[in-house]
Amino acid sequence: MAFNYYPHSQAAEAFCKDLTEELLNKEIRKRKRRAGDLVNFKKAVRLIVSDLLAHLDRDGPEWLYRSMRNDAFADSPVKGDTFLNVIKELERSNYINVVKGGNLSMPFSNSGAYGPGLASRFYASEALVEKLLQFHIGSDATSRHFRRLPSLSEVRLKSSSVRQGREKISGKAMRILPSDKIKAIKANLKELNMFLYEQEYDGMEFYGLKRIFNEGDRSDFHWNMGGRLYAIGESHYQWLKKEKRLDIKINQEPVVEIDINASFLRILHGLLSYELPTGEDIYAMEEIHREVVKSWFKCTLGHTGFHNKWPPKAIESIQKAEIKRPKSLTYKSLKPLIFNKYPVLSGWPNCGIRWSRLMYEESEGIIEVMHHLNKHNVPALPVHASLIVPSSAKELTETTFRSVFEHRFGVEFKFDVSSKVCLMPYLL
Repeated sequence: MAFNYYPHSQAAEAFCKDLTEELLNKEIRKRKRRAGDLVNFKKAVRLIVSDLLAHLDRDGPEWLYRSMRNDAFADSPVKGDTFLNVIKELERSNYINVVKGGNLSMPFSNSGAYGPGLASRFYASEALVEKLLQFHIGSDATSRHFRRLPSLSEVRLKSSSVRQGREKISGKAMRILPSDKIKAIKANLKELNMFLYEQEYDGMEFYGLKRIFNEGDRSDFHWNMGGRLYAIGESHYQWLKKEKRLDIKINQEPVVEIDINASFLRILHGLLSYELPTGEDIYAMEEIHREVVKSWFKCTLGHTGFHNKWPPKAIESIQKAEIKRPKSLTYKSLKPLIFNKYPVLSGWPNCGIRWSRLMYEESEGIIEVMHHLNKHNVPALPVHASLIVPSSAKELTETTFRSVFEHRFGVEFKFDVSSKVCLMPYLL
């Protein structure tokens, strides 16, 4: 529940106004609310209810979560005390269902049991949906009445993730203190978003890009970890599978998607001043399937050191590619072969570079490419290590990609291009 939806239609505005008056008339107070507090209360009702109702036309109401910590409301349009007040009145009127978070057993932990620190959940009740019908808004059409606000300069910071047994607990949101550095990051992001927001899209909606930085609790964090661009919205284009993304049109033109081939591996070679292995395919190793090699790199570069055995996700990735991996080909048995061809990996645990640094370097390069393309009036939509661009800008994007990344890292970069005409990517 991020308070980023609003009543878009007259019917939705009338509904929010009527609901607000109902809650105000029902509440029990010892003294009259001050004028400023009343304005904040009405604003909070509009934003909270819009969030609750915006997605009813998908599969019914959705559980929304919201941290109740004071610092979670620091930069929020709704403050903590006002939020609690509105939630209390909505719950007292049976308009929402609430599951309180905290260190208790709750159904939203991955294990289904003990979930330390999980946020509270909120759910639109049948009574709220029935009240909505009084304003001729059916549950199958709420997205037309409650729309998302665009966000042009949203930056988030997360702490390091931790493990609780086999369950990975994502890093928690951290408060961002004002500084010249964060001001510059937001200004840069706003420039990109303003250009992209002006374009016309078919097959998707664009509400902006946000940057999420990671591991902000590390002593060596200087806004140089993570920083990847993520599309805003619950059903944005980055969630689409590649073949569906290629159905997108930008300014009525078909698109191509251009991926950096082996992005993290190439960047690591550049940062540590190692030469790339020879050969057309960087993952090619004699008598070992490239998907097995690729999986080894993926699980290693996402870890702080070396694994003792294949992680479950790596095994799943290999099986998904329908590869029969010999039982003798363990993670450990592959390690000396990897070191022989890729000596840059031999010092991975102690090289001072982690996945978050690789992600940051990749993101900075992507953003530089986007700015160059924007100067040529070419919109580019990022999907982590790739860009979606109008098909007419394919050659310009390839040239810009290669120029920017090879200049930044000093090693050769190759790219995979996918289009609706040729769904199979090919190396450039």
